[in-house]
Amino acid sequence: MAVTIKDVARKAGVAPSTVTRVIHDSPIISQKTKEKVREVMKEMNYYPNLNARSLASKKTSVIGLVFPDATDAFYQNPFFPTVMRGLNEAGAKSKYSLLLTTGNDLESRFSSVQRMVHGRQVDGLIFLYARQNDPILEFVHQQHFPMVVIGQPSIENIPFVNNRNQQMAKDATNYLLDKGAIKIGFIGGDPEQQFINDRLKGFKEALEDKHITYDDSWVFNDLSFLPEVGYDLAQYIAREQSFDAFVVADQYVATGFKEGWKSVSDSVVPVITFHAFQSNESPFLRMDPYVNINAHELGKGALDMLLEVIEAEDKSEEHVFQKYVDHEIVEL
Repeated sequence: MAVTIKDVARKAGVAPSTVTRVIHDSPIISQKTKEKVREVMKEMNYYPNLNARSLASKKTSVIGLVFPDATDAFYQNPFFPTVMRGLNEAGAKSKYSLLLTTGNDLESRFSSVQRMVHGRQVDGLIFLYARQNDPILEFVHQQHFPMVVIGQPSIENIPFVNNRNQQMAKDATNYLLDKGAIKIGFIGGDPEQQFINDRLKGFKEALEDKHITYDDSWVFNDLSFLPEVGYDLAQYIAREQSFDAFVVADQYVATGFKEGWKSVSDSVVPVITFHAFQSNESPFLRMDPYVNINAHELGKGALDMLLEVIEAEDKSEEHVFQKYVDHEIVEL
């Protein structure tokens, strides 16, 4: 038989209402009583009925996470687990659970998000990507449902947490220019991802500031974020073209690129990329130099912001929530 609040109250020698207040961490209950009741709850393996509490409060204490399509690039790219660490840290601190939604195609992901929103399975949503003309984002926006985007939304007035992607790509390009490079290649990715477009803008701006004529042939886009893609591209470029250095928009692609270059060329070409975490956390992905985008803070900041959005909507307050996470160039 399941343990009830009355069972806990009886063993702890308190009223059932006191147990309820302890569950809600009420300030009117002494710390000594809280510790006593929580110890009994632990001994009896009692867990509050969160579904019943959510029905009463109209809150679920659950945040939904919307991922991009479940491809190899998604599962392997270190950006997402690093962001997840930040989300999990902030969620645990705020006593929120995380509900993940993914899918192999747009239709399945859209259907999952519709169930979350219409069924009120979550209090809000966090998009872990920003894609232009995203029908899922447009749907959630039309429903006036609380959400935050990690990245730059294509729709105005949507809360977001982001890096200054244009500026940090400009900083990365200037780093190479200051080292004497002139002909610099830009290796991007999926141009429907807004951060790729922003980083390309920063690359172009740095060249223009140094009065270097930009050439479309210096840009390699429409790429999957996989190391084997970088590997194959490096072999092709090393054999066919000459560059002084490269800015690579994704660290996983950059890892494969450097290996591919070494396989066909005795020369070492300077490469700078953008890391989701500190380079020493993964020797396999170690790059020197790199731009630390602090992805952990992107995740943590997104969840903290969503709770602010939810609170503001509860109070019928209107705010424009935006946050930029700092970046830094790191040399090992």
